[in-house]
Amino acid sequence: MKYSYLKTWIKDFWGIFCHEFRQIFSDSGVLLIFLVAGLAYPLLYNVVYLNGILSDTPVAVVDNCDSPDSHRFIREIDATREVEIAARCVNMAEA
Repeated sequence: MKYSYLKTWIKDFWGIFCHEFRQIFSDSGVLLIFLVAGLAYPLLYNVVYLNGILSDTPVAVVDNCDSPDSHRFIREIDATREVEIAARCVNMAEA
């Protein structure tokens, strides 16, 4: 047979897969983690965003360039409702 190694590999793979599947579902600790984490994680993750979208988050900007383009970019960021430019610094030491 030309592809007997492939047939053997698939048979071995399927055997290992079934064995591991049985091992997972025979361990109550693993099942508990799968079920509890699978249900609790999405619920806890959504609590962070309970109030909806963040708005007016204070941000400090370090403008090393100090060019008209960087000033325009900072104004455009400040115009969004999510971000409020709280401080404008010329260098990192000042920030």
